[in-house]
Amino acid sequence: IEGAAGMGKSLLMQDLTAKAGEALPAARVLIGGGDAVERSTPYYGWRPVYERLFAPDGPFDAAAREAFLARLDPAARSLAPLLNSVLPLDLADNELTEAMAGEARRENTQGLLIDMLRAATAGAPLLLLFDDAQWLDSVSWSLALRARREVEPLLLAMVTRPPGEDAPPDYLELVAQPATRRIELGTLPPAV
Repeated sequence: IEGAAGMGKSLLMQDLTAKAGEALPAARVLIGGGDAVERSTPYYGWRPVYERLFAPDGPFDAAAREAFLARLDPAARSLAPLLNSVLPLDLADNELTEAMAGEARRENTQGLLIDMLRAATAGAPLLLLFDDAQWLDSVSWSLALRARREVEPLLLAMVTRPPGEDAPPDYLELVAQPATRRIELGTLPPAV
């Protein structure tokens, strides 16, 4: 959903959330979003998604952190320090994660995040909504594209201002997907 500031994008997103809850009561609705101040913080827009996923009834505090780590798939526990870039876990790198850098670290982090989305939804419909997506960093766009490809069933709604010439490559790839429906909000015509 694209539109200039003040066009009602956020209201449309709230309506979409309500209607999805009515139409698909078993669906999991998770909301993230960009922030102008945090636009260079990796995965910042995804933080509320994963906090809500693993602490649905309250803040992601020390108790929620411990419960989250206990529920983590044993095969993924060695990769848990990679999640520091998304959640405030403050886990020290281990021998495995310390050796990861650049593309390998990004790939493993995103693979773990996608696996966590799949496990948490257990095949139930997932509605992922991102408000102010124009402020998302490049790895957040990359994760959104990967979720679109690898998590099913999924409805991914990105609410953003028109990107113009500076559109992130992953945004352009999302928009180009055959199943993508692009809604551009403009001004209403003058009354007749």
